[in-house]
Amino acid sequence: MPNVLISEFINKNSLNKLKKVFKVHYDEKLWKYPKKIARIIKGFDCLIVRNKTLVNKNLLDQANKIRLVGRLGVGMDNIDTEYCYSKKIHVQLAIGMNADSVAEYVGTCSLLLIKQISLFHKETLKGKWPRTSINSEELKGKNLGIIGFGSVGKKVSEYCSKIGLKIIVHDKYLKKFKRKSRFQLSSLSFLLKNSDIISLHVPLNKESK
Repeated sequence: MPNVLISEFINKNSLNKLKKVFKVHYDEKLWKYPKKIARIIKGFDCLIVRNKTLVNKNLLDQANKIRLVGRLGVGMDNIDTEYCYSKKIHVQLAIGMNADSVAEYVGTCSLLLIKQISLFHKETLKGKWPRTSINSEELKGKNLGIIGFGSVGKKVSEYCSKIGLKIIVHDKYLKKFKRKSRFQLSSLSFLLKNSDIISLHVPLNKESK
């Protein structure tokens, strides 16, 4: 039975499912002790992390049996993917799992900022009613620039278009939409010049930083 090491928080239901199939060692605070992880990782076939455990060369050199690194999320800032691949270790992301949540977050933040809700709230707490002193605009018709049109970027575009935003998309790997789209595909310079709001949905790496 493969041994799985989980060094950060995981949903209880997901943990229980894993325990039915694998031998699992779970410690959600283990990420705080990288030396301990390096000491015990030799006995495991799989490592599951979030964004705090540093999966770097120093750790991977101690991992003789590891063949899979699972990421509970989509960012890979904390994982040396090139070194993983050089050691034939597969890196599996939870692609698309948080797309709905991100789309709701972008839509909420757009409304919050364009309508100046935080300023209205602050003044209202002081007993004022600043409906004429603070300039609030409508979200409908504003341009939302989406940089990165992967699973999350697509979900954000669909969601935000339904609340009235016009979507401008830039993705350096996308030459054209596969089918007729109501979104506008543009260059990065056009997007930056013409967007009222910009939302980034690209992995952080040397190329994108």
